[in-house]
Amino acid sequence: MGSGGNEIWNVLVRHFDEEKVAKVVEALEDECIYRLDDIKDFTLAELRDLNVPAGMAKVLLLEGRKEAAFTLRGSRVAYLGSEAYDRVMSRCPSDMANQMITFTIQEQMSDTKPPALLNYRPDTARGLPIALVSPVFAYFLDLCDSLELTPTAKDSAFVNELCLKSSMAYVDEAERCKMLFALLRAYLPFEFLVDEVGKKDIAILYQRQLLAICQVKNEEGFSGNAYLEAGAYYVRDLSDNRDEVMVRCERYPVFLLEITGALLKVSGAAFASCPLVEPLKMGLLVRRTNHKEMDALCRMVVALRKSLLKLVSLRAAVMRRPAAELELAAVDLPYPLQEFYSTGGGVMVLSFGKLYVLDLQHSRDVLPTPFEQIKRSGVTKILAKFCQRYGSQVHADWFSRGCTPKLFNTMRLSGDWLMVLMEYMEGYTDLQRKTNVFSVSSAKWNKISSLARKCLKDAQASTLRGVHGDLRLDNLLVDEGLTHVLAVDFERAGIEGCDRYPFFMNHTDVEWPAGASDNQLLMQVHDNELLESQLERKHKRKYDWHNDRSFVPKKLAALASGASVSDTEEDF
Repeated sequence: MGSGGNEIWNVLVRHFDEEKVAKVVEALEDECIYRLDDIKDFTLAELRDLNVPAGMAKVLLLEGRKEAAFTLRGSRVAYLGSEAYDRVMSRCPSDMANQMITFTIQEQMSDTKPPALLNYRPDTARGLPIALVSPVFAYFLDLCDSLELTPTAKDSAFVNELCLKSSMAYVDEAERCKMLFALLRAYLPFEFLVDEVGKKDIAILYQRQLLAICQVKNEEGFSGNAYLEAGAYYVRDLSDNRDEVMVRCERYPVFLLEITGALLKVSGAAFASCPLVEPLKMGLLVRRTNHKEMDALCRMVVALRKSLLKLVSLRAAVMRRPAAELELAAVDLPYPLQEFYSTGGGVMVLSFGKLYVLDLQHSRDVLPTPFEQIKRSGVTKILAKFCQRYGSQVHADWFSRGCTPKLFNTMRLSGDWLMVLMEYMEGYTDLQRKTNVFSVSSAKWNKISSLARKCLKDAQASTLRGVHGDLRLDNLLVDEGLTHVLAVDFERAGIEGCDRYPFFMNHTDVEWPAGASDNQLLMQVHDNELLESQLERKHKRKYDWHNDRSFVPKKLAALASGASVSDTEEDF
């Protein structure tokens, strides 16, 4: 949805599914409610009367009254006194592991409260992707996929021994844990804490700072869920170290290792506005005769060793600089934008974890290199998009034909992520929002449709034969004067007959043209057919002036001058 700077959207989307949040935000906008300040004096019952689910209502009321753990103001350590924190801390981690199904249903999947832990169980219980939270996790993922990563003899010997020992059966968990500890201590140059009562099975430390938590289960199905247990121990560690520099001034990245029988899993944990836990990689510790499997496992182990050393150096860098508590407004930003924000650059969230408007003109200091270069060219606002695929070549080609905003840079980040920097189109609105907000006259809709067709025709005149791949109304912008339509969001774009659509396309909400399907070749005719089907879906309901603040003064002025409602309903 076109949420723009809607403060309520920005709060709720961090804890709830985007589709559900969009419906709630739309309902509140119908009542001219856009900011937390608008609801600070509401009661829970009054918000429920506005069709806001109880869980969302509680989060909004806490935010509006500045009492929440997840507030954009004050100290991030406030999470450690929140209801979500209490729901994790009220259970012993081993009990949580043994009651994983009950905990997930009651505390993670409830319609009346946000998830207690953002750990992707269920999938909607997620925060910022962990590879965008800390570069150490992105570094780990890059190494896992690197075919040039060369293991040492010690690495290979460790992996070989780990597979041999892990494939064996042990009488109990303590025996398996003892085996693993002996191997890790001989392999890694760190400190270890082992099998403390009420603590992690194995903790890996450097100068008493936690680097990794190891949870050991004797076999699958024994002693509960190691992933959930490791996440709970991470929250406890945050509590124990709440006054430490790494918790107050950083996002405290820690690796989580699960060893369950002959299965090794690696996850990441970090502290943004609340704790985040996300799976990263997994590998089988058996079948040493399967060379591809063993190569991948060895890369994962070497990547882990190198990433732990990288984490040590990152921690040392934090300790060397003056301690400055991390602002809550910055903790949920992707790490490239965190540095941008720290120099005084303005950030507005359009879509959490995906789209941000960056204000370059009010920075106190020199901006990080890519942003400073754009600023010096005279640009004051840009759009930053984070994605894992982007058709930069097609975007640049369409810009040369006047069919899309300017593309400044496509930066490859570690962890298979991209940061795309492009022109921000002030005063433009996407066609989906136009049709949601206005009952458009046939003449005006025909004009918009003609502009959209012209945009595509001009783009397709190129010899590049680029395909956009997703020409829905959301991805078409029109200016206030109805003189230009531009295409945006080239995440699926590519060259006709060469590049392909992604897997897992949305076939529920979108009626794709024939041939436009998962992993099929991109074709220009698909753009034409999808555009036509979208333009035919003109929204029919009457204009609701509550939905668009910018139009309200014009509407009221018209009514004040004696115009009837019917005279003004067709206006933009």
